[in-house]
Amino acid sequence: MLWSPLRCASNTVPQLITVLTLLRRVPEDKQEEMRLRKKASRYTLVDGVLYKRSFSLFLLRCLNHYEVEYALREVHEDVSGSHIGARTLAHKVLKQLYYWPNMYKDATYFVQRYSKCQFFAHLTHQPAEELTNLVAPKPFAQWGLDLLDPFVKGVGGVTHLIVCVDYFTKWVEVRPLSSLTSRKV
Repeated sequence: MLWSPLRCASNTVPQLITVLTLLRRVPEDKQEEMRLRKKASRYTLVDGVLYKRSFSLFLLRCLNHYEVEYALREVHEDVSGSHIGARTLAHKVLKQLYYWPNMYKDATYFVQRYSKCQFFAHLTHQPAEELTNLVAPKPFAQWGLDLLDPFVKGVGGVTHLIVCVDYFTKWVEVRPLSSLTSRKV
């Protein structure tokens, strides 16, 4: 379940409950009545079910805290199995004509704690540290050397490779070696 009873009582459901109470009875305090009337003007009751009027003139069914997780799970585990992100999930639920006050927070909470999404999530492919540029002033002024070994013995007993790269032109030279001695390298 996404919402604990305390979270419902303090954050989201009071808006819906006060609207429901206003639609059923009017409070005695005039300021409270005006505030609730303004808030309730965006809602309507149809056959005992609370709906919110949207900008596109559709009625969005207000879900209680028990129906929220079910609606999120149904849209998230769609037939296509897309396992979408939080913002897209909230928009798709809204397109299904459902509403509750903290849609985006609850969609984010749901996606962050959905184990399949966390297990198969894309990894960040950023380097561990910032990349540094290697600047060479002219061709063949700076070289890079690398020894590659051991390979399966080739023709002439070759088991190693020495690779030289010029930093300016990216020119590559490769020489095979049969043994690693200071004289040959």
